[in-house]
Amino acid sequence: MLPKFYQTHLRSVLNANQYILLNVLVELLQGQKQVRLERLAANLPLPVLFESRRRQLQRFLISPKLAISSVWFALINYLLMSYFPASKELSIVIDRTQWRSVNLLMVSIVWQQRAIPLHWDFLPHKGNSNFAQQQALFTSVLPLLLHYQVTVLGDREFCSVELGQWLENQGLAICLRLKRNQYIRRQTEFTQQLKQLGLKPGMSMFFAGVNVTKQLGFSQFNVACKWKRKYRNHQPDEGWFLLTNLPTLQAAITRRFG
Repeated sequence: MLPKFYQTHLRSVLNANQYILLNVLVELLQGQKQVRLERLAANLPLPVLFESRRRQLQRFLISPKLAISSVWFALINYLLMSYFPASKELSIVIDRTQWRSVNLLMVSIVWQQRAIPLHWDFLPHKGNSNFAQQQALFTSVLPLLLHYQVTVLGDREFCSVELGQWLENQGLAICLRLKRNQYIRRQTEFTQQLKQLGLKPGMSMFFAGVNVTKQLGFSQFNVACKWKRKYRNHQPDEGWFLLTNLPTLQAAITRRFG
């Protein structure tokens, strides 16, 4: 059974037949635990031939009424208003996952140690996303986050200075993991690779207002560094370097590691 607010909103978007089909489809997914169209069509309880059931599912799933902006954003907005008071600190994660030929870029909100999707996009290629694709994805969800203090978390694919600068210009805090081979330049010192800073297990460092560079040039951010100490016979293989505009080491570590 779908939650009440799901039912209310979906009834306002879909016609009666579409709403019933969606509920049946949700039950099928829970029972079959597969998303293959043929498997779902074979088990769809309609008194028509298999091919007719398959075409009906196809038409339903590509319906404009199921667009993210018309269905999902309204549900997310309800969740935010119901469970996240205005001005609350939110952690937003950008991530990319690839299964064979499917390459999915997603922005999610962290809630109770889970990631709830806000928006997603299927990339037309394999491999890493680029700044334009990342920017487009965030632009769609920014209106949902206007009343919150947002920190964007991202792994090393999203450590570009260009993305960090753009997110900061939108009024967002950032905490993006840097690659060890990136360079920083402090005002009175030479350019130095992060892996040459001497970070060791159990150590933390914080560099405020440094220039973080790649081939395209320099931009000023803070860099927080942490290598967790050995715990219960487990030692992390390497330390973390975080590109951030948060003001202190503790703030950056807390937002990144909880």
